[in-house]
Amino acid sequence: MIYRGSCHCQAVTFEVEAPAELEADYCNCSICRKSGYLHLIVPRSKFRLLSGEAVLTNYRFNTKVAQHTFCQICGIKPFYIPRSNPDGIDVNVNCLDTQPSAVKVTDFDGEHWEQHAHKLAHKSIESTSEKEAFPSPRETVLTWVKCFNQADITGLCALYHDDAVNHQVVTEPLCGVAAIRQFFETEFARASMQCEIVQLHESGHWAILEWRDPLGLRGCGFFLVESGKIRTQRGYFDQLSFFRAQNLSVPDTYFNHSSTQSKNDK
Repeated sequence: MIYRGSCHCQAVTFEVEAPAELEADYCNCSICRKSGYLHLIVPRSKFRLLSGEAVLTNYRFNTKVAQHTFCQICGIKPFYIPRSNPDGIDVNVNCLDTQPSAVKVTDFDGEHWEQHAHKLAHKSIESTSEKEAFPSPRETVLTWVKCFNQADITGLCALYHDDAVNHQVVTEPLCGVAAIRQFFETEFARASMQCEIVQLHESGHWAILEWRDPLGLRGCGFFLVESGKIRTQRGYFDQLSFFRAQNLSVPDTYFNHSSTQSKNDK
């Protein structure tokens, strides 16, 4: 059904399409607790701003990924672009003028956001009237991020074709799921790693992921997905920054490789 909503002064009005019985999240992070926000995350196609664009402004803090939108006149925050779902819209259920028949509220541990953000990732995925035979590239990568953040090596490897290639460009390509498994086993054993989605786009069989981690490292990944599984993965990040952020000793081979590459570049 279509819900109408607004800020307090009603300069900002909007519509959102959602079920008659809503499933909302209550977050205990600092900003949500103080603002009394009740979260309804939807795909952007389900949201329409009707009026008030000129009076909207936004507040960003910490990672500056989330865009906390509020009315400059009355100060109410009726919706925003969340850090967990930057491709979606998070509507404040308390700002809906159309009342739902019921609201089921689930507690979300925003105080430990990095450990729980994956639980919200599915909420901004576009649903289809017909069930598809395989997950889309975007859905596959969302599952990949979820497994990665849980250090679920078996779950990760299940997302690759047997002959898949994973090429993190700072290292040699890994060919085959056995080599990919060994890579994950080694990396998760020596480092605590988390992947926060900054942007996630889909084009044909490709999904393009821009990511960051809580330590400030940033990078991007390209995933070729066929029949719901990853055929090719290519990733870019600064390996030296990774070593330093994780307090890992830098192997001599890193400097030897960098020196050789620098000479070849000349």
